[in-house]
Order: sequence, then structure tokens, then C-alpha cells
Amino acid sequence: SESCPVLSRAVFDDKTDYMVVNSHVLDESYSLLKPKYYVLADPSFFTSKEGYDILKAIANKTKWNMMLFVPDQHVKKCGYLQKIKSNYINIIHYNGYEYYGPESKRQYCYDCNLAMPSVENVMVASLYIAIYLGYKTVELYGVEHSWTKSLYVNDHNQVCLHDDHFYDKEKISDRIFTKSDGSYFKTHEILKMYSRMFESYWEIKEIAIRKGVEIVN
Repeated sequence: SESCPVLSRAVFDDKTDYMVVNSHVLDESYSLLKPKYYVLADPSFFTSKEGYDILKAIANKTKWNMMLFVPDQHVKKCGYLQKIKSNYINIIHYNGYEYYGPESKRQYCYDCNLAMPSVENVMVASLYIAIYLGYKTVELYGVEHSWTKSLYVNDHNQVCLHDDHFYDKEKISDRIFTKSDGSYFKTHEILKMYSRMFESYWEIKEIAIRKGVEIVN
């Protein structure tokens, strides 16, 4: 869920299977929702102190059975998950590698989880997972993608983004896009990632149509 506060007005009931993403555990609605699924995609959750704190919060606050989906290619590079102990959480590794190969084999690889549409955003992974879990209706709350209007370059020629979320307790500082090696992303590099992300949503749509799944935002 991103910055739109729709989620806080959603009707919670025990007949709905909830899936949450990213830092949702920081919001008071987490224990009310008691999500059945939690999805992480950003490698920073497995490589940074902030990410480790989120993983610890998930382990400490989850007192119901839940599946935590994590990208296999990132988890292998760190030992954070080994430090998270919980009898309630079942950690599921998913294959988040982008597909490269003949177009005729793309859907086969998606169906066998040998690849998935480019995970430039956690929602790509979440929709893919929800579809292949067998759900025929997927309703999205608080998902809005207005980053293009929130993207700018500061006085130091650094690409920045104002990216707030409903679970933020305090006013956040605008984020500077930084690579894992500490260097800064260029504007065209960010726009390429955005382009690939929106393309991935069209691929998700094709999968949903093929499998008879309705996605409502």
C-alpha cells in the first residue's frame, strides 16, 4: 500500500484474505488486519539496518499464522532472515528474476515461477503471487503511482522523490535515489525503471486475463 489512505477506511472482516507489503507492520491497522500474506521485494529490506528493524517488527507483532514472501535472489545475499524467529511465520521464497528468452516460452516460465514480470515495484510481485495462489478477485487498497509528478532534481543535481506512506508517523524527508554502491541514479535511469514497471503491469494484466482473474484498484 502506498500513500493513499483508503486502506484505513477499509472494512476488516474474517472472510477476506489480506496481503500487505513493505513497512505496513508499522501501522496500527496491521494487528487489526491480521494479514494472511506479507510480501517484500526491495533488496534494502535484507541489506540495511532499517530493513532489519522492519523484519524484527514483523516477527514480534505477528501472532497469527502468516506467509512472508521474500525474493530468493536477495535473501541469499544476507543472513537477516536467519535471525528472525517466529512460530507463526512461514517464509516463502519466490523467484523474482526477470524473464529473458524466446517470447513463446515467457508464459510457461511465469506459470512455473521460473521468472516473473520485472519487479520494479512490490505490487508487481504481490499481484503475481495473488494470481498464482489461485485467487479470482484481487482488490487493491491504497495503491497509487503518482511518482512521476513527485520526481525532481535538487540543487546538487541529485534525483529526488517525495514518497510518503499512510504508515509514516512523522513528516518524511524526500528520498535521494541512491544505488547500492553509494552512487546516485541519473534521471534517465529512474525513468527507465518506471517504464519497465508500467510495462510489467501490462504483463500482469495479460496473466490475469488468461487465468480469469479480476483485479480492482
